[in-house]
Amino acid sequence: MTTFDAYCRAAAWHPDAAGYWRARLGALGPEALDAIVQALPESIATETARRFALQVMLENRARLLEPE
Repeated sequence: MTTFDAYCRAAAWHPDAAGYWRARLGALGPEALDAIVQALPESIATETARRFALQVMLENRARLLEPE
C-alpha cells in the first residue's frame, strides 16, 4: 500500500481528521521539509539519501495536496 492509499483509506473513515492533517501538511512548505532532512546527521543519512528522502516527501506532499 502506498502512503497515498493509506491516507485515502484513513480519510474515508475520518474525514475531519484527514482535513486537519492536509491543512497541517499544506502549512509545511518545501523549505521546512528540507530543513528537517538536512538536520539528519551524516552518520544516519548521506547527502544522496537526504536528497532522495526530500524528493519522496515533496512528491507525496504534492499528491496529497492536489485538489480533490
